[in-house]
Amino acid sequence: MPKDFDTLVALHTQITRIVREATGLHEQLALPVAEAICAELQHAFGGAEIYIPAPSRTERNQAILDDWHGGRPIPAICRKHGIARATVYRLLGARGKL
Repeated sequence: MPKDFDTLVALHTQITRIVREATGLHEQLALPVAEAICAELQHAFGGAEIYIPAPSRTERNQAILDDWHGGRPIPAICRKHGIARATVYRLLGARGKL
């Protein structure tokens, strides 16, 4: 199969996961939404490279602090945000929270 097919399958899988997690929809309900999004992206941007800016570091850091203040354990914060413990400790130390 062509590389483009693999790329499209990966995009479809990622969008389906996002729709499921963001909405709580079962996969069978999330699939048609993901398919529609993929089709629209292909139509609008097919063949082009798209720049997607990284999320705001400030917003991410605030979300980490909010999770910590909310009593979420540090390992859970790390999993949720995809970061290492050292990052959490560095952020908390910089904010005078430790």
